Amino acid sequence: MRKKLLAMLPCLLIIMVMLPVLAYGVGQPSSIGINANTAGAIEIVYGGQNWRVIGYDGLEVASEANTITLLSKDIIGKTVFSTNGSIAYSESTLKTSVEAIYSSFDAREKAAVVPCTLETGTYIGAAPWCDGIAGDPVVTASLWPLSTAEAYKVNMSLLNINKNYWLRSPTNKIKFVSYCTLNGVIDLTGGSITYSIGIRPAMKLDLSSILFTSAAEAGKPG
Repeated sequence: MRKKLLAMLPCLLIIMVMLPVLAYGVGQPSSIGINANTAGAIEIVYGGQNWRVIGYDGLEVASEANTITLLSKDIIGKTVFSTNGSIAYSESTLKTSVEAIYSSFDAREKAAVVPCTLETGTYIGAAPWCDGIAGDPVVTASLWPLSTAEAYKVNMSLLNINKNYWLRSPTNKIKFVSYCTLNGVIDLTGGSITYSIGIRPAMKLDLSSILFTSAAEAGKPG
């Protein structure tokens, strides 16, 4: 039996090494789902960036079964929404910037990402708010800016980072797109597409394709 276990060990190690690792800060993996989208949401390091958990296994924001939804802890650079005069997200500079963040992930990290479809939508000035984008839908969005509908579901302590950042939903004004303000207020009147403000993407990961380790463990020399 011992020989069989020893023979299996290299295979197990290979499987583990092939899975991307999420290093978490405060708390334990068992509390990740419990604390999703709360002031105590676990902080995750993935793809060289820090993220907060806003959805877990079908609960809270933009979540599906067997996935974890992450929102970047801070902005990851700044950009104008568009340089071509259009509010269509599929043609935007913001989309290009968000995709560049995904491109910086390694192959294992990319493989664990669950793409989503960003549907076409129009301005909605009251609940349930707009969950879409202007222009053509984006079928395989690996990372995405929050919609106004998603942003309204995010806990205020996570939404407010004292910086302006883009949302993806259209407004009722020409050449303006919704954004989140310095105070965590969702501005439905929007910002001009020529404004340069923060990029704060979200993404989903397949829970069966990732491993969790504490930041302390991840920082230990191998």
